[in-house]
Amino acid sequence: MVQDREIIEKLKNGDEQAISDIMARYERLLWKIVIAVLGKSGSVEDAEECVADVFIELWKEPERFDPEKGSLKTWLSMRARSLAVDRYRKIRRIEHDPLDNASEAEGPDPEAEVIRSEELKILNDALGMLSDPEREIIERRYLDEQTPKEISLATGTDVKKVRNILFRAKQKLTESTVKKGI
Repeated sequence: MVQDREIIEKLKNGDEQAISDIMARYERLLWKIVIAVLGKSGSVEDAEECVADVFIELWKEPERFDPEKGSLKTWLSMRARSLAVDRYRKIRRIEHDPLDNASEAEGPDPEAEVIRSEELKILNDALGMLSDPEREIIERRYLDEQTPKEISLATGTDVKKVRNILFRAKQKLTESTVKKGI
């Protein structure tokens, strides 16, 4: 688009009004995308940081946007989604880090902790059999309690495909646990 080319040229020349105009125009859209991706896992600060990072990236490196490949709106949306997915995965890793929960393991019932540890190992092994997209969709559906429509919006995957992935992933998990006698 001609307008996108012009605004990128302004950014390359250090025009602060250009980035202000872009932020005013697209901030709400990017917030919606980031919130949809982060779901219940992220805080307002996480979302705010993702949105700000998109605009900072555009300000510092406007040449990363190529108007020949699509619109500025699309590029900003995809960058916001990508940064939010990265943030979501980082948050999930931190939440599931067993070292973070070490103080909880010092409870009065060591036998229950051993059983829980074995169950978590089996679950992690089963989830490890899934591809990254399958695992993300399963976690969003059953840990974050997102609907297939919310997952679709957050991941950019068609709702029908989300449902198919959920079905196949549950089959894989069921087969895995049956084989292990669980």
